[in-house]
Amino acid sequence: MLHLFTKLNNRRIRGKISRQELPWKTLKNIERPNSSSQLIPKNMYQTWENKLVGKNHFKSIQNFISINDDLSFYYFDKNERDSYITQYWGHHQISEIYNHSKFGQVQADIFRYCILAERGGYYFDISKGCSSQLSKLHNPNDSALISFEGNYCGILPELDHLNYFMHPERYISQWGFGFAPQHLFLHRTIDNICKAYPFFQGKLFSNPKAAIISFSGTGMFTKSVREVTSEGFLGSVCQKGIDFNGHGIFIMPGSHARYLMIPDYADKINEVIVE
Repeated sequence: MLHLFTKLNNRRIRGKISRQELPWKTLKNIERPNSSSQLIPKNMYQTWENKLVGKNHFKSIQNFISINDDLSFYYFDKNERDSYITQYWGHHQISEIYNHSKFGQVQADIFRYCILAERGGYYFDISKGCSSQLSKLHNPNDSALISFEGNYCGILPELDHLNYFMHPERYISQWGFGFAPQHLFLHRTIDNICKAYPFFQGKLFSNPKAAIISFSGTGMFTKSVREVTSEGFLGSVCQKGIDFNGHGIFIMPGSHARYLMIPDYADKINEVIVE
């Protein structure tokens, strides 16, 4: 009886969201002149399974675009994301892992590391944003812009490098960041995903979301950044506190509407995340 009530209640919620968010809007690339000499190219890359978003989500995205009026915005749907990985990373094992992934979230994780490693620029999840202009948050000679999650990691970095990180006790965010091309943080993350692949391959996880965090998400990214810094890389990395010093927008208004078309991976249980 409780299950039936929950199911009916969820239908009502979905119906309400649908009415509030229709009609769907289509995201289009925005190209702007780039005369900047900063190390991080002024290009924003984002991805989702398609380019349709609800009208309130679209309004939130347009506000994010207007704040960052010096950036070009490029949106990749699943087909474009697949084509990019095949064309630019088909020679690398990460392409095999990408193609064997059972969750779009794993593919989106891999995509962000790969495209910024190859081209440089900024990446933000399609549901995320920032109320401050990103290029103003760091110096032109910074090779990376990173932030920290509000969530505690539970495992500290190497003790010799505790003082390097602004928040060593927290995860390093990967829902939004910026990098110069070929950055070591990104290449190490890609390499570590490849090394971890045999452990995760074909394994059933009762909590797929937690497994994805460890395999390709913020857990793996945090581990990789810590490794590189422990080996002596202390380059021009701009650290902007928790959620970009409070300017980060973790959930854009209206962004939940996208789950009307694509189910939320966080709701899955007892699934294989990569074959």
